Amino acid sequence: MNPKSPYCLECRDDIQGRSDKKFCSDSCRIAFHNRKRIESVQPTRSVNLILNRNRSILLDCLGSKKNHMVVNQSQLALRGFDFAFTTHQMKDAFGNTVSYCYEVGYLMLNTAKVRVVRNAI
Repeated sequence: MNPKSPYCLECRDDIQGRSDKKFCSDSCRIAFHNRKRIESVQPTRSVNLILNRNRSILLDCLGSKKNHMVVNQSQLALRGFDFAFTTHQMKDAFGNTVSYCYEVGYLMLNTAKVRVVRNAI
């Protein structure tokens, strides 16, 4: 008999039975692996939330009928737009770099103005 019994990796209770068991029950085993899986996808999930928020803000600026519009950079920032997160960048016809959040993009005109554009898919 082992004087020091092993502990469950999830709940830290004593484990009864085989010496190579890692969990005290099926529910602890499932909870442990679910938590590990969620921790591994969390960074991707939070980046996607930021990208979707950026896209929504740009679409709100455009409305349903416009394909481009000039807005203040501070207006976007106040609504929670994060300029550090984009899905891709493309050059326009004039060689300017347009940053996109999915199908909606923006072009920095100067330090205060931003042109928001909808990509024709």
